Amino acid sequence: MAPRFVVTGAYWEDTMPYRPHPFSWVPAVGQRHASTDAKPAGGYPTGMTVQTLCGHQLIADNTETAWLWETCPECNAAARVLAGLPPVLGDAVAKTGGAS
Repeated sequence: MAPRFVVTGAYWEDTMPYRPHPFSWVPAVGQRHASTDAKPAGGYPTGMTVQTLCGHQLIADNTETAWLWETCPECNAAARVLAGLPPVLGDAVAKTGGAS
C-alpha cells in the first residue's frame, strides 16, 4: 500500500484526494458540474472526459478561471440528493412555478 502522505520538496503532500461525498465538482463547458467518476489526486485534469450528474460526458477544464463559472443546476440538484441535503428553494420554485 502506498503511503498516504509523501514528502515533495519541503512539504508533505496528501496522495489521496479529499472526497467527503460520493461526487466531486469539475468545471466543464462553461459551468461547474458534479461527477461520481474516480477523481485523481489533484482533481480532474484539463482534457479528461467525465460523466456528470446531469447526464453528459464532458471534457474537464481544470483552470483557475473555470472554478469561477456558475454551477450546473441539474448537477447541483443531483449532488444535494447524494449529500442528503434539501433542494435549493430556487430549484423547487423553478420546477413547480411557485405552486405548493
